[in-house]
Amino acid sequence: MTETSTPTEPPVTGTRSRVPVTRRGLQIALGAVWLLDGALQFQPFMFGSGFASQVLAPAGNGQPVWVADAVRWAAGLVGGSPTLWNALFAVIQVGIGVGLLIRPLVRFALVGSVVWGLGVWYLGEGTGGIASGHGSLLTGAPGAVLLYVLLAAIAWPKLPADAPAGWRGWLRQDGSVPPAAWTPAAWAAVWIGGAVLQALPGQNTAGDIADALSGMTMPSWLGSPVNAIADGIRSAGAPVVWLLLAVLVAVGLCGLGGRRLRLVAGWAGFGLAVLFWVFGQGLGNLGSGQATDPNSAPLLALLAIALLGTAVAVPAAEPASDSDSESDSVGGSADWRRSVLSGVSALAVVGVGLLLWITTQPAQAGPPPHLTLTAVYTPPGDGATAPVYFTVTNTGAGPDTLLSAGTEFQTATAAKGVTVCASPACGAGDTVTIPAHSTMVFGAGGPHLLVRGMGALAAGHQPLQLTLTFARSGVVHVLSPVGSPSDLTFNDVMMYGYMGGRDPGMGMSGMNGMPGTSGAPATTMPGMTMTGG
Repeated sequence: MTETSTPTEPPVTGTRSRVPVTRRGLQIALGAVWLLDGALQFQPFMFGSGFASQVLAPAGNGQPVWVADAVRWAAGLVGGSPTLWNALFAVIQVGIGVGLLIRPLVRFALVGSVVWGLGVWYLGEGTGGIASGHGSLLTGAPGAVLLYVLLAAIAWPKLPADAPAGWRGWLRQDGSVPPAAWTPAAWAAVWIGGAVLQALPGQNTAGDIADALSGMTMPSWLGSPVNAIADGIRSAGAPVVWLLLAVLVAVGLCGLGGRRLRLVAGWAGFGLAVLFWVFGQGLGNLGSGQATDPNSAPLLALLAIALLGTAVAVPAAEPASDSDSESDSVGGSADWRRSVLSGVSALAVVGVGLLLWITTQPAQAGPPPHLTLTAVYTPPGDGATAPVYFTVTNTGAGPDTLLSAGTEFQTATAAKGVTVCASPACGAGDTVTIPAHSTMVFGAGGPHLLVRGMGALAAGHQPLQLTLTFARSGVVHVLSPVGSPSDLTFNDVMMYGYMGGRDPGMGMSGMNGMPGTSGAPATTMPGMTMTGG
């Protein structure tokens, strides 16, 4: 009896059993998240036209052409048969979740998680805002499903030593293996990448951060505390920005360090993920009936758990015959990884420092523009597309360029899209530059906006809600009443109000220049005076 117990005791009592985080545990957690996504996809709202027009299509707004066109195509496809497509999406996500919970199916489910996740990230999330340069870890970057893909790779199972050859062995795994050894590098990439995104123009000021927080959709009971936090950030100013950037970089770099630093990074990142989820992502707005996932912060927390798993993992006692391989994995391999990660961390520090220096310098763009939009309207029509006409006057000493346009209106089943047309031909990716001290008419014989997915438009129809993105004046919201210049009246504008800047609402300001109106003061924004309905 003593001879049989001697060889079996060491593996059972080895320190491997002390590893609290394993790849199998991550697979189960990831499977639970996929099941939640599938359950959210079964919500009644998802089976209607609103899923395509209100959830998918807006992901393309403000994106480069290669993202916006793909998102628009996906939204149009789903909008044609929303019930069929949504049922398919829900079944796929539930299938991935179930597969991750059943050990022999794990590899198939992980492959599906990667393929499906990348597709949803590109076509459904619009690359999580990364391509537009306006993503933030606080509000959901780099996209929840991209983190699904990353965690699937980290949790990829390792074959047990006694696995048979062929496909039967492929269905098995060693359930005690800790997360992948390269998890710290992935952790650093996510957090330092988050600092890089936060340092880009448009979101590297206290006002930008405050606006991002207060602009998120969230439960009503969270509105007051989030607005209070946003007001505090505005009051504190630049130090808050530098503190946030320093924390993001520090959490990422500590993940590349030794055991103790990784523990610090993991717990700090877990705590930040919770704060981001509550105050930056509104708990994923799960109670709205329109959420498709819990947002990215819960996945950041799961990534933190994976990092903690690499920090506390201790190799198990192995037989003498395996001492060479164990020594290589613990000694030589660890030294090699430490050297590589040290070099990566040094490059990261230098790169982020240079980026911060460049993006926080005063812009050397010459004299500023000062734009005024007047006579905004959409003529009646019965086609699937509708033009938008207006006049832009630049009284500033510098030029500005209309880069893109988007839509916020949801009045029909078809997916919407807006194209900037530099000429009647309306080429893809057009931009229009308004020179200094000039007036440009966007009309039938020249530049204009073209809105797709409309249908019949009669005078008095609900006005089109549009967003215009200028290179120097930023994003502007504007309403375009439907009618001819001779038909539109003061009452048309008063009925629907005026949207300008960050506080859309009813008001007299901004109506000067509308057909049938005069004398009202203009609404002034940084670099732009918005007039017209």
